[in-house]
Order: sequence, then C-alpha cells, then structure tokens
Amino acid sequence: MIVDVDFSGEREKMLAYCHEVVDNNPEHFKHLPSQYRGDKDLALKSLRAQSLRSSFLVHISDGLCDDEDVVFEAISKCPLSDEFEFASSRLKDDKQFVIKCMPVCSQWEGWYARKYLGAASARLRDDKDVVLSAVKICGSALQCASARLKDDEEVVTSAIIQSGEAITYASDRLKNSRDLVLQAVSNAGIAFAGVPSFQDDKEIALIAVQSCGTVIRYASQRLQEDRDVVLAMIKSNPDMLLRVSDDWKEDPEVMDILRGK
Repeated sequence: MIVDVDFSGEREKMLAYCHEVVDNNPEHFKHLPSQYRGDKDLALKSLRAQSLRSSFLVHISDGLCDDEDVVFEAISKCPLSDEFEFASSRLKDDKQFVIKCMPVCSQWEGWYARKYLGAASARLRDDKDVVLSAVKICGSALQCASARLKDDEEVVTSAIIQSGEAITYASDRLKNSRDLVLQAVSNAGIAFAGVPSFQDDKEIALIAVQSCGTVIRYASQRLQEDRDVVLAMIKSNPDMLLRVSDDWKEDPEVMDILRGK
C-alpha cells in the first residue's frame, strides 16, 4: 500500500514512484492520488498489464475519459464492462470512434453493441452508418436507433438478418411488411411474438412454430386449432404435445410423429 508515502515532494519523483507501484502491481493504479490517475502513460501501463474484470475508467480522471487511446484500450481489455458509458460526451459523439468500438464487443458478446449504441449521442443514434455498424453485430441494437432509422428498410433488414427478433423494434410501417416479417420469422421463430398483425397468417405461423414451438401461444385462436400448424409444432418439438388439448394426443398422425414415423 502507498498510504504512508509523502506526496508533497517534486512531481517527477512522485510520478516515478507511481510508475514503480504500477510496475509491481498494475491493479494498484486505482489507489494512486487523483492527480496521478490523470497521467496517460501510467493509465496505459496499468491497462496493458492487467486482465480487467471490472471497469477501469471509473478510477481515472475526467480528462482521460476524453482520451481516445485510453478509452479504446479500456474497452478492448474489458468490452463486457460499462467502459463505454464512462467515455466523455465528446467521444460518445465521435462517429469514427463509436464505429471503431463496435467490432470489439462482437469478439465477445455481440449484444453489447446495443449498450454501446444506447450510450452514444442522440445524433449518432440517428446516423445510418453508426446504426448499421451496431445492428450488423447485434440486431436488437435497433431498439436504440432513432425513430427515423427504425423506419429505414436497409437498417431493419440488416438487423433482422442478424437477429429475427429485431423486427420487434421496427417502425409500425415496416413491422407490417409481409416480406420483412417472413424474413424475420424464417431467421428466428420467436420473432412471431413481435408481429401481432401477422399472428393470424397461416404461412407465417407455420414457419415460426417449426423453429420455435412455444410461439403458438401468440397465434390467433383459429391457428392454435389449425391441424397443419399444430402438427408442424409437434413435429419440430414433440414436447409441445403437453401444450395442446387431449384430443390431439389421440390423433393418429400425432402418434406417428411421436413414434418417429
């Protein structure tokens, strides 16, 4: 620990001491006096020498939260923390910087792209290039896009290619596009839950239940009783037989499905 050290001496000596502290244990950077936690070289040395499990930027000075090198290094070392949220307002409004950060989270958990986009400035959430860079990594990042871009067919298509469920966040106009809905449920049956206008559409329901039987509960009453839909659901997941009425359990075709015929 460094609590007994006199920090009233010359800055160069104290800075050298701080470098020694970080050399011995990079995690002790957070215990340094605040004026030294604003030193870029010290911060980068500490960052590059440790494996982060929690936020690093919370411990540095506000000035370094505006430094692209330090912030990007912190995000790269721990993309699943809240590092991006500690970045300065200027960096959150820097188009190239935000786009540069997106691929980092894709190497770990792509859904963090939604958090990155959500923390970006309102101006960038309305920037098509930025939003595309996010939804191509995490379709549900569409949720954080501006209303204008939620109504942009290219953006929404890119989002549902990555994750069919993203159709849930599209504008009402695009959510009512049959072609987009077909593409979404083909990619992820659960997308059926987010398109109420098509929950009485047999073709779309059939596609949805074949990959995600549980979505039958979102289908219209008519389709929940439709023989083709019920059989498609059971064929894709025999356990779904528990969710249908007893009448179906005695159906010869259902029995054949259960026997593997």
